[in-house]
Amino acid sequence: MMIKCNDFFNKISHKFKIKVVGSGLADLNTEWKCKHVCSPYSRVYFTLDGEAFVKSQTQTIKMQKGKCYFIPAGLEFEYWCEDKLTQLFFHVNVTENCGLDVFGDV
Repeated sequence: MMIKCNDFFNKISHKFKIKVVGSGLADLNTEWKCKHVCSPYSRVYFTLDGEAFVKSQTQTIKMQKGKCYFIPAGLEFEYWCEDKLTQLFFHVNVTENCGLDVFGDV
């Protein structure tokens, strides 16, 4: 076994505060849909099975099994599932010491 450490992150991590405001495992179906979403936190989705869609003003992304997706705080988007989706999700705020959200205000 080999484990590699990222020294860069260790050097800068004291400059940021990471707060997980929600997390879980979701088994979703066609009821998982919403328009005009704009959250005060960033979203990290890891798709375990199935597929779904996320659409912003500029692009539509098909979320697929085995891939990870990041939606920054403050981005207006919509999402939907046409069949089923199983995902791990994390809602996070990453702020600098001054309180500015690193990924917000896109």
